[in-house]
Parts: sequence; C-alpha cells; structure tokens
Amino acid sequence: MKQLQNNYKRQYDALKNEQSTWLPVWKELGTYLAPTRGFFDGQLPSQGRRAYSE
Repeated sequence: MKQLQNNYKRQYDALKNEQSTWLPVWKELGTYLAPTRGFFDGQLPSQGRRAYSE
C-alpha cells in the first residue's frame, strides 16, 4: 500500500512540475484569446483587470 502511495505521489509531483513550465504560456494565451475567461493565480472576475494591459 505504501508503495502505491509513493507511486501516486511521484506521478503527482511530476505532473505539477510539468504544469509549472506551462502556466506562464497559458496565462499569456488567455490574455489574448479569451480575456474574460480563465482566471489564474487567484484572480477574480471582479478585480477589473484590462484584457490587454501589461
């Protein structure tokens, strides 16, 4: 049972690591493709951010 947990934990960590390399790309694409959808890093729709401002 412990080995199964270790396998899942290792796979989870590998996926989180891979996600971290793609997150900035997803954020940039979201800014231009669908600025009103997809909120990252705790952003809320009510924060009033402009779609194309840096």
